[in-house]
Amino acid sequence: MSTNTSEQTEKQRIAVVKFGGSFATDPETGVIKQDYFEDFFRTFASVLLEHYAKIGLIIGGGPRVRRDQRAAGDISSGAKDRLAKHMMLENAEVLRQLAGSHGLKVASAVPNSPARAAALARDHTHDVISASWLKEGQSSDTSAVLLLQLFAQELARTTDPKDIELLAMILSNVLFICTADPKLDKNARPISFATFPALIERGVLSKNTDDFRPGMSVPIDPVAVHDLLELEEAGHVPVVYYTDGQQTNFPSINSILKGEPFDENNPRNGTRIRGGVPDHSIIFYKDPANPRQEPAR
Repeated sequence: MSTNTSEQTEKQRIAVVKFGGSFATDPETGVIKQDYFEDFFRTFASVLLEHYAKIGLIIGGGPRVRRDQRAAGDISSGAKDRLAKHMMLENAEVLRQLAGSHGLKVASAVPNSPARAAALARDHTHDVISASWLKEGQSSDTSAVLLLQLFAQELARTTDPKDIELLAMILSNVLFICTADPKLDKNARPISFATFPALIERGVLSKNTDDFRPGMSVPIDPVAVHDLLELEEAGHVPVVYYTDGQQTNFPSINSILKGEPFDENNPRNGTRIRGGVPDHSIIFYKDPANPRQEPAR
C-alpha cells in the first residue's frame, strides 16, 4: 500500500467493488464483458494499488441468469441458484485473470463458499480476491459485504478498527439511488447523500432479511443492508457508494476510489451512504445544469 500522505500512513483502507451483471455481462450470453474490464483496470489498477490494502472484486449474475431462472419455471430456490452458480464462478475467474494481468496481486483461485473466502482473506500472499457466487440463496451484494467483513476482521488482528476504512462500491447501470423507482414514479428524486436510517425509514432500503427474494430489483438487497449494519455494530463504519459503472462515469468512480470528500455544492454522480450516523439526513442531487435547484434534506 502506498503512503503518499500522512493520513494514508495511519489508515488501512479496504475496498470491495461489486460490478452489476446488468452492465458488466453480455445480456444474451451472460459472459463477462472483457473489453469493459480491460478499460476499468487500465484506468483504476494503479488507483486501487495506491489507496487500498485489501480489495474485493465481485461480479453479479446479470440478465442472462435471471432469464434462465425464470425459464426454469416452478423449481426450488436452491435449484434456481445452482443455475447461476456455474456462469457466475466462470465470470469471476475471468475477472481474476484480468485483474492479475494489470498488476493487481490476486488470489490464485475464486472462492466458492464463505469458508473458502475466509481462508483467502487470511492469506497474506495476495491483496485481491475475485468472487461472485458464494452460497445458495445469497446475492452478489451479500457476497460483496461478506468480503468486506472478512477483510475487516483480518486487518483488525493488527490494526485498531477506528484506523480501518471500509468502502463498498456498488456499480450498476444507473447513476443514483432514488426515492422511488423512476420508471414507476415520475416524482422520484436522485439522492446524493443519505444515512442508512434515512433510507430505511423512507422504504428505499430494507434491513429485514425476510424481505429478500432472489433476483429482486432493489439498489442493495436487504440481507446486504442487514450485514452492513452488523459491521457497524462490530465497530467498523462502512461507506457505501452506489453509481453507474460504465465508462462514461469513470470520472466519478475515480473521485470515489481516491476518497475525495463529498461536497453537496459540487456533487458527483452517485449516492453516498454513510454508516455510523444516527441522524436521518438526505441530500438530493443538485443538478449542475440547474444551479438554482437547492439540495433538499
